[in-house]
Amino acid sequence: MGRNPLILLVLSAATGLHAQPPQLAAPKVDSAEGAALVSLARSAMHAYLRERTAAESQSLPGELTRLERRPYTASVRLRRNGQVIAQTVQAGNGLPRNVIQAALTAMRQPGLGDVITQGVLDGLVVEVEVSGPPVLVGQETRDGDHPGEAQRLQTDLERLVQPGLVGLRAHRGTRSAWALPSTAYVEGLDASDLRRRCLRDLGLTREDFDQPIQWSAFLTLHFVSYPEGRVVELQRGKLPVPHQAIDRAMLARSADRAGRRLLIDLTDRWRDPKQPSPLLDNLHACWALARLAHARRDPKVQAALDKPLALAASTVRQTDQAAYVQSPSARDQLAATALLALALEHRTAQSERDLRQRLLAAIRFATDANAQVSPSIDGSVSGPADPEAICLARLALFSAGPAERPSRLPAWPREGIELTPAQTLWALQARLPLKLAGKAEGVVTGPSDQPATRGRADESALTIERLDEVLAACGLAFADRAAPDDERGGLGRPGRPPTTELTALACGVLRQVSAEAVLADRPTARSDALRLDAQRFCGRMVYAPLEAFFAEHDDQWDGTVRVGPEAAATSLPAAAAAIRALAE
Repeated sequence: MGRNPLILLVLSAATGLHAQPPQLAAPKVDSAEGAALVSLARSAMHAYLRERTAAESQSLPGELTRLERRPYTASVRLRRNGQVIAQTVQAGNGLPRNVIQAALTAMRQPGLGDVITQGVLDGLVVEVEVSGPPVLVGQETRDGDHPGEAQRLQTDLERLVQPGLVGLRAHRGTRSAWALPSTAYVEGLDASDLRRRCLRDLGLTREDFDQPIQWSAFLTLHFVSYPEGRVVELQRGKLPVPHQAIDRAMLARSADRAGRRLLIDLTDRWRDPKQPSPLLDNLHACWALARLAHARRDPKVQAALDKPLALAASTVRQTDQAAYVQSPSARDQLAATALLALALEHRTAQSERDLRQRLLAAIRFATDANAQVSPSIDGSVSGPADPEAICLARLALFSAGPAERPSRLPAWPREGIELTPAQTLWALQARLPLKLAGKAEGVVTGPSDQPATRGRADESALTIERLDEVLAACGLAFADRAAPDDERGGLGRPGRPPTTELTALACGVLRQVSAEAVLADRPTARSDALRLDAQRFCGRMVYAPLEAFFAEHDDQWDGTVRVGPEAAATSLPAAAAAIRALAE
């Protein structure tokens, strides 16, 4: 991920501070210097432990002399078993001296314990975060002095603070409080959270009660040293790989890592009764792993799927002519049955092929003469099925191939339904008709005019122009090169970080757009480029080794998938979605 040296701050006129939008500048420290700074923090603590060498007496390595003239603020954070046990922010000197002082102050904090040995220090994860020059955003005084001032400031902060990229400093009197971007990334904090964190740390004393709080924003560079001696630079928790440098081989490796991890997590979730295990999430994971196994054409990968698919099959209830998944909620039966049928599409064992046919038969039996389908296969629940369930049922029947595909496919309910963005993307893949309410005004289910044609696919061509219209109606857009590098190619609402699940769904739609364009002799350059960028985004969301600096066992995060680029959080649905996108 390439660095963003400048970020424009677009402020409202309410603060009255800037006639022109100011710029945030990242500190001018290269990767080699960053590695040297983390090593300096470790060596400073060791020198103090051995000889009680004070900060001002410690020598600097030659490669850092240039940075003595740069008064950047330095934060040193110490972790043990994933937990922060000490953290100090130091300013007032050149950067190397700030690092030394911050390290020595951190090692004297009570979190390290009463007895500190070299072994204790060697076992720590050491982080150095270097802050660029803070830019004043605004100030606030005591509540009630200026009505609306705090709200205007909050609006400005929400506009400029990109979670995980921009930090905040609150200064009052002689004291400052810092909320760092890496903290926001690990804990999933937004602008409001960072502001509250600063206010908590700043506190309030009688001496500065009448002083205004000055708020500044800044960018940082983040360097991490692991106990084994490995040092990395992380940009919003990710190794710095430029977006355009992510090639097909890297995407394949990301998919394989995510697949291995998902296979482990899925089996554990199904077997451990203490873990939350939503059945639909597990079946989505089975489908994703089956897609990956088919794409790899690897018998070992196929064999690894035997166990989770057997666990999935254990949820099936057989009837005289069909079979369906007996989910804990009867409303999930249609979606669960469709997902298991999709997961079994390319399996070769006769028992699995027979089960798949019976699952498809259950979907056909649940679809009435008017192409209306119930959410429950056993008829225990009435009313229309969930839009995503209808889409999955159609996709399962599509997968049977033209020869075995029924003429009557599940259709939208007669009543119009407002769709979420995710449901809209599922509907495009399932070729269901949509009605666009206008730009950023939403999408509703389209009409099915006559009962005899209710199951018919949407006859309008799935072109890139049609996709543009649908995304505009949903208020969605792909992040372009103006966005932070780890957001490029991702799909989300403008002004908000994209999400893995929406982007992965868009990959499936773009794949269909290109396939239909080839058949119609239309150009595919734009849909292919958007899809590759979207896959690159999904690949970036897969944790690589050395990226889980905050974890007790960082290797257990390898292959897990982030929900989005702005935070460390992962989810099984995000992993399943990313694997489907990368396996196509």
